[in-house]
Amino acid sequence: MYVRKDKPFYDETRAAELAALVLQARVGDSEAMAEVCRRFSPLVASLAGRAHLRTIREDAVTVGWLGVVEAVQNCPDSLLPRFPGYVKRYVTYKIWNLFKHARRVWQHE
Repeated sequence: MYVRKDKPFYDETRAAELAALVLQARVGDSEAMAEVCRRFSPLVASLAGRAHLRTIREDAVTVGWLGVVEAVQNCPDSLLPRFPGYVKRYVTYKIWNLFKHARRVWQHE
């Protein structure tokens, strides 16, 4: 696997900055929460824009954003340095569960 030398995969400075933003967002800082949401908007858009979610895209976007907010509130302090991975898994599973529920409804009909 090729790793670029000028852009490391894991940047401790950015991770510490994001962890501080998450802690501020937990206590009610709306600007910090807006910045966290801005940083994860490409993730939500890419996960909700998948082909199998085409008919429930709006619901998937909503569930994705709720997943980001829940991840900010529920992430254990020990995982804050790896918060982006935690959010990705959390939002992915939330959207996947939405799809499974919708699929059960479609199959029942």
